[in-house]
Amino acid sequence: NKATTADDQPTPGYLFGEIARLTYTTPDACYLIEDYLIKKLQRNDPNVKVKVLRIIKHVSEKGKPDFRRNMQRRADVIKQCTQYRGPPDPLRGDAPSKAVREEAEACSKAIFANEETYNDVQTSGRIEGFGSSALDSSSSSAGYSASASRFSYQGAG
Repeated sequence: NKATTADDQPTPGYLFGEIARLTYTTPDACYLIEDYLIKKLQRNDPNVKVKVLRIIKHVSEKGKPDFRRNMQRRADVIKQCTQYRGPPDPLRGDAPSKAVREEAEACSKAIFANEETYNDVQTSGRIEGFGSSALDSSSSSAGYSASASRFSYQGAG
């Protein structure tokens, strides 16, 4: 509930990760989180809408893939947010409504992105070694040479 308060304070960053991890806890977790967020999204408060859309976007990217698939089925609620026009704020004017529309666009992109997009992001950060690889049998490393039948020591001097 701290993540979707009606105030204009941003959602604490650690909550995004906790909510994404919750999707992996039980088989029903994705459905429960999805239902809760959809109900919150239907409120007419732009602060709540922006926070919920950010959570949906983050959980779609980092949470269990089932969550993203379920949100695709209920994307009509998110698409409605792309047309959101709330009452103008006395200090910020149309800025809260514009933030809802922009976040809804980003959320829609995250929900309907290919799974390959996330796989590329996850694998691109792998550490790759330098030098010979285990698959390259013709190279030598640290004075040893691999041949088809035996290993022989080649002096380093």
